[in-house]
Amino acid sequence: FFIVALTSLFTIVSPFSTASVFLSITRGDSKQKKAYMARRASITATIVLIISALAGSYILSFFGITVNAFRIAGGIIITGIGWKMLKAEREYLKTGGEEKEAADKSDVSIIPLAIPLLSGPGAITTSIVLMGETSGLLEMLLVLFAIIIVCAISYIILLKADMVENYLGETGRRVLDILRGLIV
Repeated sequence: FFIVALTSLFTIVSPFSTASVFLSITRGDSKQKKAYMARRASITATIVLIISALAGSYILSFFGITVNAFRIAGGIIITGIGWKMLKAEREYLKTGGEEKEAADKSDVSIIPLAIPLLSGPGAITTSIVLMGETSGLLEMLLVLFAIIIVCAISYIILLKADMVENYLGETGRRVLDILRGLIV
């Protein structure tokens, strides 16, 4: 169960793809500022996903949405993201005007990095569905631990984004997107 939770969250959070966006919107910033933004984005994404996992079913019931209906809707969203990844389309990362607006801002750690790139609709849906599939306290803790690990890995990847970008290149990123799309 832990491996399923970890791989599901990792493929949906997609830190390698976020690293490309991170590089483009932090171009010209100091290493200290980039490290601060990577840390803040990762911590914020962790908080958003943990709150979603813990409170998601209560929020759904408040609005009268059943977990099964949410699974269907979430499955449609995740299938759409996976299909675009499989076709190597970069538009699943588009954040509307947020990336353009982020270029004008000094701190992009919350929007667009933490939300919607690291903890977007797909990641939130996945965390809620995973928590809904737990059958005890141990599995609940494993989902929370998987969220923490994925966000910690995301932090490391964002810190090393320059190195990742140089190593993978455009072709490597596309291949990773296609592989993640298959997994999703």
